[in-house]
Order: sequence, then C-alpha cells, then structure tokens
Amino acid sequence: MTPALSIIVVNHNAGPHLADVVGAALLAAPHAQLVVVDNGSGDNSISTLLERHSGDSRLHLVRIPGNIGFGRAVNYAARWCRGELMLILNPDCHVRADTIAACSAALAAHPEAAMAGCLLQNPDGSEQRGCRRQLPKPASALAFFWSRFSRSPQDRDFNLTGQPLPAAPVLVEAISGAFMLIRSKIFRHINGFDAGYFLHGEDLDLCLRLKQLGFGILFVPQAAATHWQGSCSTRRPFFVAWHKHAAMWRYYRLHLAAGDPLPMRLLVPLGIMLHWAWAVLQLGARRLACARRSSPSCTP
Repeated sequence: MTPALSIIVVNHNAGPHLADVVGAALLAAPHAQLVVVDNGSGDNSISTLLERHSGDSRLHLVRIPGNIGFGRAVNYAARWCRGELMLILNPDCHVRADTIAACSAALAAHPEAAMAGCLLQNPDGSEQRGCRRQLPKPASALAFFWSRFSRSPQDRDFNLTGQPLPAAPVLVEAISGAFMLIRSKIFRHINGFDAGYFLHGEDLDLCLRLKQLGFGILFVPQAAATHWQGSCSTRRPFFVAWHKHAAMWRYYRLHLAAGDPLPMRLLVPLGIMLHWAWAVLQLGARRLACARRSSPSCTP
C-alpha cells in the first residue's frame, strides 16, 4: 500500500535529538514512510537512532560519506518517497501527536495551497522567529538581510513573529524549512530545492518559486512543534555563518537584483560582506570568552 505521507529528515550531528525526533514523527504518523539522510555525521546520532529504531520497517536510512548540503540531501531522499505528501523535518524539530494530522487536514481543505507549516516554538514555549514571514521586496533587500540576524522590532516587516496568532490556517508568503509539509507532485514539478544553497536560504527560495507559480503556502497555528534551533551547527559556527551569508547573496542575485537600481546592487553585496565580518567578530569574541571560562557548557 502506498503511504499517504513520506517524511524526510536530513541529519548532520544532531546528537540525541535525531532519535527523539524520529520517534515523535512515527508516533504522530504511524503509517508514514520515514527516510533519514545522514550527511556524514561524526557524532553518535546515527548509532543512537539505530539502537532505538533499527527494527522499524518504516525507517529507511541513507548514509552519505560527506556533507552534501541540506537541499541536495532532501532532493536525494525524495527519490525514495512514495507518499502523496512529503514532510521535510529538521532533526531537532519535535512534533506533537496531532501536528502532522492538523497540517495534512489544512492542505486537504485548501487545494490552492502547495505547502503547510506549523507553529514552531522555542524550548521555552515562545514562538520561534521565522516560522511565518513575508518574502523580501527588492527595495528592502538590505533591511531583509539584516533582519535575518536582528531581533529588533524593525524586522517585523519580514518575520510575523509577535503578531496575534490567527484562529485558523492562513495563507502566508513563507514558512521555515524546519517543518515543511508539501504535495509531492508539486515538489518534483519544481525540481525540489535549489541545491545551489548549501545551508540556509533554500526554504525561502522554495517559497518564492511556489508563489511565482501561483501556489499558496499555509501557516497552521493549531499545529505546533518544538524546534531546538541550531543544535546541528554548534560544532562549526564559522562554517554555518559563512553559508548563511552566501545564501543571502545567492537569493538576492537570483531573485531581487534585477529589479534594483545599480547603487542598490552595489550596496547589497557590501552589506552582506560587512555583516559577515561583524558575525565573525562576534563568534570570535564568544569563543574567546568560552576559552577563558573553560566551561564545557559554554557555546561559542
């Protein structure tokens, strides 16, 4: 029997979160097919997963020797997916028992929508920034790039976090790649993620391409998941920061630059470079502070 749902989890050093996330997803969707793609992890995440779930026939593990990037790994896993719906789920995103069913029902009730996202929450229960947002406009590209890392009120033009939660599923311009429930035929029709994004940015790019084709994207506030954001990136903060900024530049170059005047097209890469330098300085300062404290719990 063809499963109604296939779940894709791309793992890279997610630690104990991976086994917990897989267990929660299979409990929430007991008839789903679940494909884990491991991007060359060097921790115990896969051994822990196998200890707890190796006998489960619903689980398919694909090992890749190195890290090929998030979007490319999802596209690779999609070859094995047979479900009418595909859930792209981060290895540190813990769904609740009714989360997947609520998002699936929302898609069934909105045939104009191609994809649905849930309410992502931080471990303290607050709404996580970026789970519902708008797409950036060409004239405000610099503000958008800064808002990706800013917590100031000005970034609300893009991130809708802090606005009252709607009473029912609503159409939004973009959701987070930590939880994306998408119709499989549409995902394949648009050739999946743009593999040119190694890490970060591919979710926003996907949302934009869906909108350009006339498809809607749903935000389902009644469905929630806890996202331990950044748990896979603590080992290599400089590597992650570099790819975040590279994603900014790719997104701007592909989708926004053509509509901007020449001064803006010169300012945007300069702004990205300056922000990258500022991020490196901050990371370096944190690492130095951690070294001075010599605390094993200190995260640079």
